[in-house]
Amino acid sequence: MISTTESLSRLGIRQLSYIGAYACFAVIVMASILLHRKHGEFITFGTYWASGRAAINDLNPYAAYPETLRSDYSRFGGPKSLPDLNLNPPCILPYIQVLSHLSIERFTIVWMLTTALFFSAGVALLIRNLPEIQGRQVFWLLLSVPAIGTLMNGQIYGLLFLLSTLAWLFNLRRKDTASAIAIALLVAIRPAMVLWPVMLYLAGHRRLALRSFGAIPIIYAVPLLIYGPSIYREWLSAVAQEQHWVDPKNIALIPLFSRFGFRLVGIFASVVTGALLAWWAHKKKPDFTSASGIGICAGILCPPLGWFDYTLFLAPLFVTRPWRLLPTIAAGLLMLPVPLSVRARGIPYFVAILIISNHLMLVGRPRLWAGYRPALQDRG
Repeated sequence: MISTTESLSRLGIRQLSYIGAYACFAVIVMASILLHRKHGEFITFGTYWASGRAAINDLNPYAAYPETLRSDYSRFGGPKSLPDLNLNPPCILPYIQVLSHLSIERFTIVWMLTTALFFSAGVALLIRNLPEIQGRQVFWLLLSVPAIGTLMNGQIYGLLFLLSTLAWLFNLRRKDTASAIAIALLVAIRPAMVLWPVMLYLAGHRRLALRSFGAIPIIYAVPLLIYGPSIYREWLSAVAQEQHWVDPKNIALIPLFSRFGFRLVGIFASVVTGALLAWWAHKKKPDFTSASGIGICAGILCPPLGWFDYTLFLAPLFVTRPWRLLPTIAAGLLMLPVPLSVRARGIPYFVAILIISNHLMLVGRPRLWAGYRPALQDRG
């Protein structure tokens, strides 16, 4: 058993200062949001709270309510007032429902606090288990635009960041079942990430991938016991109304090309990209980190919906290897303010994913691994 003193020693004063600075920053962000929001405006927090309250009152949690966020996409050629429904699968609904017993104001505070805790816990685990993690990597983990945006906008991605971190850590410690459950939970909450266990299977990590596939139906069965089969009809109906292809923050290939008027090209590019990445995983048989990272990259690029914030699922894997020039550039692109990337139609964030994919595919190159501690490389 590692003592508290030894744990603090392993983290180090410099690393702990990162977490402390982030905690202060998170408090400032939360206070700013609560003090400067317009009356009755709760952005995504309102969407989730209204969804949870609907579940409490046996109403449709995937319908629009007065507190539901409305987004204006008219400047991108889309609708002027599009209700941003809760599109999260029913497996996460019990968590939202429990918090929605609070008032919407307290719900907002608690949601932001738990998100900050998820981030802090994930980063602390990475620092503790990667003694040679670079300072700029820690800085990026805590203060990248996806991380700040998740904290400010009330998304679920802080939890998914922690699940991705745990999947990597459990694999590092040879706990395949625990790693598979963490992956299954993430995939169940974000179904597009099913390409993660697919890539693991093709890369030869078959037992781990099959355990993940086996756990997903069990996770999806839980809402059936709580809400009944109608919950999935309501969810699928809401998903069918999804029109976020117009949003430049959606950097998947299909919406990216669709915004330029080439939807068929986007579909073709999506299929070809997925096929090439699958071939690479099958041919090269990369280790867990690279196969997982490529699977998440495919989950961002190939489906019809891939928010740039999904890079948070990728982040724990991205920092387990040292950065040289190109990875640092990718991290820098993900530090660009959202308005700048939106003006460029999301291309900077898209390019960042391409660079990260290339970084993860450089398996075993001596030039990349020079000076990196072999003991920290996860097993293949």
